[in-house]
Amino acid sequence: MLKAQDHRHWKGNIQVFYDSKRQKVGINSTVPGVGKTVLALFDHPLQEGDRLCGHALAGGTVEAYVNGVLIGVADAGPFFVDKGGAIGLWFWSPRQPRA
Repeated sequence: MLKAQDHRHWKGNIQVFYDSKRQKVGINSTVPGVGKTVLALFDHPLQEGDRLCGHALAGGTVEAYVNGVLIGVADAGPFFVDKGGAIGLWFWSPRQPRA
């Protein structure tokens, strides 16, 4: 999570994520009054030991890296231009099937 605007991330954030089911790296943004938007998806299966990284630039550009190599770029829009914010990790797992 990048440029999170509060500790609950409801006031805006950028997410660089991995969708293991679809084997894609993606970039999302959440903006107040707009909601969550998928900004980009990149076909890039991750392997055990790979490092996923994101970099949010002051002008609103977001870069996604795997093992230090740039794999894609997205524009997060004007809401994030020249804004700071917190960074962090957010984990979730799929729901377990019911027995």
